[in-house]
Amino acid sequence: MNNNIFIDIGGTKMLISHKNIKKIIPTGIKCTKNFIKKQIKDFLHEIPAKHYKIGIAIPGLVKNFNHVILSYVIPDLKDLTTDFIDSNQEIHFINDVTAALFSQFDKFDKLNTIIVIMVGTGIGMGIFSNNKIITGANGWAGELGSTNIIIDSNNVQTLDQVASGAAIIKLMNNKSPEEIKKLLDINDQSAIEIIKKTGFYFGIGLANVINLYNPNLIVISGGTSNYKYYIESALKCAQQFSIDELYKSCKIKIIKTEENLVIKGLENFLKLQNKSFLF
Repeated sequence: MNNNIFIDIGGTKMLISHKNIKKIIPTGIKCTKNFIKKQIKDFLHEIPAKHYKIGIAIPGLVKNFNHVILSYVIPDLKDLTTDFIDSNQEIHFINDVTAALFSQFDKFDKLNTIIVIMVGTGIGMGIFSNNKIITGANGWAGELGSTNIIIDSNNVQTLDQVASGAAIIKLMNNKSPEEIKKLLDINDQSAIEIIKKTGFYFGIGLANVINLYNPNLIVISGGTSNYKYYIESALKCAQQFSIDELYKSCKIKIIKTEENLVIKGLENFLKLQNKSFLF
């Protein structure tokens, strides 16, 4: 029986999972490491397990699986280390999108190139190719949300600024995701136009990924991908601007947030005795 504990720290909420026990705690850009520490310690006191590993997915740059170098999503996570819980248990940090990439671990020996894209508050990408996870020189590879989109000759913005969940909320005058979904359900034309436009921009980013990496498989998940019309618009755009042969050779799989790729990936990640061979 798996006694491990899996924690996904996100820009709007933190999910703590142990067997069939799940706890969701709101976070946000002003969330502090002390708040996160208290929530985790409170959860640990509630469970009967005494011997376990803890896997924590971090929205930021992680070094050596034990040190957060930087997080733009929750800035106070900077310099967090795995000894922050004061626990005798084995604790591992991993970037959240890299954790999501590990959800596809069963395909690592079957496919040459697998890409996981998480579309939430921001947009991130994990890349597996030729038996390695691509991390880049300093671990920042996959910052898809920081790539540039030319809106017009005098306006260049990042993909995060025009296609992310945060961008949609800003365009919708700070309405909540639940309010936006209700507007889409009643066919509010203004809301539909915004979602289709942001989906189109995400499709540009998706086409660039297909043209650059020629992947066998792209898995897309995250709360923003659940908006009605968003993925439909993105896929139409991606097909239009991808090289035809590359698009046809790439399977694109959309996974609903409920399946939580990050938690599944953390589970696979903690099972590995030797993680260094993949990096």
